Amino acid sequence: PAFEEKLLGLGPGSKFEFTLQPEEAYGISHPGNIVEIPISKFIGIDGQAAGNKLDKGDPIVLTDDEGYTFNAVVLERKENTLRIDGNHAMAGKTLYFKGSVLAVRESTLEEKISPYRARRSEKLMNN
Repeated sequence: PAFEEKLLGLGPGSKFEFTLQPEEAYGISHPGNIVEIPISKFIGIDGQAAGNKLDKGDPIVLTDDEGYTFNAVVLERKENTLRIDGNHAMAGKTLYFKGSVLAVRESTLEEKISPYRARRSEKLMNN
């Protein structure tokens, strides 16, 4: 919401420049979102074992028990486990924006309501 609030009231051609602190943007990095997972748990989209193909720095998509997916990155490869960071890549970062508004339109219902985002945010805040 902080990003949108900074742009509120601007029209086409308006210029903007602002900084968002981590708490206003993607949040702080939550240590609870860094986990070790057995390599055997990683299955590729072809149904085959994929853990042995993953290494430090590799981006991956994880699926939770309810079928929701989210991005993560491999932090470390150990003998039988992978250390995974499920925090957003921009978590903990101060963001700087500078630009101009090209056009303005009403948001769609889908943009206004996103149960996945609300649920995911709640999970992160409870960690």
